[in-house]
Amino acid sequence: MIRLVTSAAALALTAAAFTPSAAQAADPPVYTCETLHGDPATTVLTGGCAASPGAVTNGDFTGEVIGQTRQFPIRIRCTGGGRADVPDQVLMMDCVQIG
Repeated sequence: MIRLVTSAAALALTAAAFTPSAAQAADPPVYTCETLHGDPATTVLTGGCAASPGAVTNGDFTGEVIGQTRQFPIRIRCTGGGRADVPDQVLMMDCVQIG
């Protein structure tokens, strides 16, 4: 009986260790603007920008964000932070196209 309890406890601890936390499971902020320009190092979304709930709308931000345009079906993931000035523009760093 003790062996079963120990195995069950170990299994529960293992499952808890590999369950993503709320912070890991959360989607990155999304910025949507009319157009974009730049290159993968520095990409700028411009015109009529909107931000998803919780995203920085005025000032510097860090971490991962998603950028997309209304004019073309383009989505990019950026991991180097940037600066938001919604609704005018959003500057994002270290980007790759994902769609």
